[in-house]
Amino acid sequence: MKQSRAYKAQHRGSVNNQVDARNLLQRPGDIALVRRKALRAVVMLCPCGCGDVQVINLDLRVGPAWTFYQNRAGISLYPSVWRESGCESHFVVWNDRIIWFDDDWWYEELDSDGLRDRILRMVSKDSFVHFKDLAEELKEVPWSVLRTCRKLVRERLLVEGDKELREHFRSFADSVENNNG
Repeated sequence: MKQSRAYKAQHRGSVNNQVDARNLLQRPGDIALVRRKALRAVVMLCPCGCGDVQVINLDLRVGPAWTFYQNRAGISLYPSVWRESGCESHFVVWNDRIIWFDDDWWYEELDSDGLRDRILRMVSKDSFVHFKDLAEELKEVPWSVLRTCRKLVRERLLVEGDKELREHFRSFADSVENNNG
């Protein structure tokens, strides 16, 4: 029987292998870390409630990998998790929360340590910069930077590019310009 969606990621522990990690999972959204000298994977009970176990690679040596973040706000993964088979769930793990792409989650009124002002100091009106590049330079979780950049767009302090420049931002210019360049 399918359980309801989880909105919280619950860290259940760190172990040496995937079998032990699977044994720690009890409820949708539970996460166990596989660590052998370094982080290797996140093993997660699918938060949609379908019962599937997902293994999310963190090791660049074995192929495409997610980036793992852990800070006082919790665990985050970048990019989003998008299951292309089975339940086809698409969600973000951000600060111990599971945020579904079909929910309206970009408009929360949070500010991480003056992130808004730090972003405004970094962007110029002359060129677009991708939110992940901003996040890396600011040492922040990319989801926090993207959410804050989009809030700054609504305040008309930043401009977001379109088409191939979607998710790229620059300072708002007073003159009317094409936002692709």
